[in-house]
Amino acid sequence: MAESYKMPQEEADIILDSMRETGNTNMASSYEYLVDYYSVPRMHAKQLMFNWIKSYNDRRQNGEIN
Repeated sequence: MAESYKMPQEEADIILDSMRETGNTNMASSYEYLVDYYSVPRMHAKQLMFNWIKSYNDRRQNGEIN
């Protein structure tokens, strides 16, 4: 079994922003990508996704993302 990875929110934000930009992923299930490809524990990945959703509009309005 692969070792789990406690991913920082900033790293998850970059990955999730990129995923959103491509339009290839339903963002509601994007946490699965973090679990499958980065070995992030499922509950931590869900929290990262929820935090990303909550901060997305603020970061966009502040010009941090397009």
